[in-house]
Amino acid sequence: MLNKLLVILLVVSFLLGCSQQNVVKQFSGEELKTEINSLNNKMAKAVMDGNYELTTNMYKEDGISLPSYQPMLRGKAAIVKQSEMEKQNPMKMENFVLTSTD
Repeated sequence: MLNKLLVILLVVSFLLGCSQQNVVKQFSGEELKTEINSLNNKMAKAVMDGNYELTTNMYKEDGISLPSYQPMLRGKAAIVKQSEMEKQNPMKMENFVLTSTD
């Protein structure tokens, strides 16, 4: 009986530990829009400042980037590679605005 109780306690503890690691913040519609706009503003500022390290750190390993007039970039490695190429470009961005419509 004690062994059975111990096994149940270990399984419950394990499951609770796993569930705590994957906590995702839930947003209401307006909160989500505010959060997205905040991230867009951080990204725009980083692009204007030429801070490619910050822009690439905003992506997860399976991230997708949709650069204007270029093919889609799939994965953080592709995004970092493109950012490294952009660093070499002497052009300075004078205006960069990200707009979420939904």
